[in-house]
Amino acid sequence: NDENEIYFPTDLIVADMEELTIDNVSNTKNILRHTSILKYKGLEAKNVFLFTTKLNSYNQYELYIGITRAMNYLHIFIINE
Repeated sequence: NDENEIYFPTDLIVADMEELTIDNVSNTKNILRHTSILKYKGLEAKNVFLFTTKLNSYNQYELYIGITRAMNYLHIFIINE
């Protein structure tokens, strides 16, 4: 909307989440898998969602790794504390 607030319709709420592992990395089930940025180094995904609290030189390398994992869409969420 005009106030840059994020709206999540109830039909988009993910019910199934799991940590990404070597065993499920190629599984195509409709489950949201999450991991740290550095654990995902060397892999790619069609859609990448990055969540960070701030952009700074300390996390610059991690953000570069995360950004370069996206093949089609990249979404970066900066969370204000």
